[in-house]
Amino acid sequence: HLLAGTLAGVTTPLVVHPLDLVKVRLQVQDAERLEAGATAQNQRPYYRGTWHCLRTVAQEEGWRALYQGVIPNAVGSAASWGSYFFFYNAFKRMMQAHVEADRLGNLHHLAAGTLGGMSTLIMTNPIWVVKTRMCVQDARGPERYTGLISALSTILREEGVRGLYKGFGPGMLATSHGGFQFMAYERYKTRVNGFRGRAHDGQLTVPEYLVGAMLSKTFAGTLTYPLQVV
Repeated sequence: HLLAGTLAGVTTPLVVHPLDLVKVRLQVQDAERLEAGATAQNQRPYYRGTWHCLRTVAQEEGWRALYQGVIPNAVGSAASWGSYFFFYNAFKRMMQAHVEADRLGNLHHLAAGTLGGMSTLIMTNPIWVVKTRMCVQDARGPERYTGLISALSTILREEGVRGLYKGFGPGMLATSHGGFQFMAYERYKTRVNGFRGRAHDGQLTVPEYLVGAMLSKTFAGTLTYPLQVV
């Protein structure tokens, strides 16, 4: 699980990072405008949506700007997913020692997923701070952060350890995202296996897995998205 999660964590950001950058910029742009006040010259263009943001960044900052923060994103994602699967299964095994495996309920999976997310965030929060700051950094100006190590050392030197753990509180609340996702996925898996006449922990087919991943991710994202904005 650790290896599979790590490999998936590296591959995904390399493909979808531009959309992740767009998400971050859309999330912070209103706050940035409020902080900048009335000095329009210090403000970025106001992004009207996903496609407008992609096009504007590419035109005004260059296509490379769409991949700002991709290294910390890939490193953080690999570390997060690898650790997350490890901790999730560890907590699930602890629960199975007291409850029969086929009797683990929704709350057990929710708890295992949330605890796994909390354990992971303690280790990876500094990387997510760097990723976010590099995503919102304007490629047209002087580069304050030139890479993962540069950003980590700059933040540590100027803001101390607390700077690396900004957003940690809301991040802890947002770990419920993984809990809800695994709760929904495990429920889906049990139902599908039951319908197909397989063991409750039997392997899903690739199409079944893709549908389950999509549905569980949508369910968790709908419930917890406001926490991601914070």
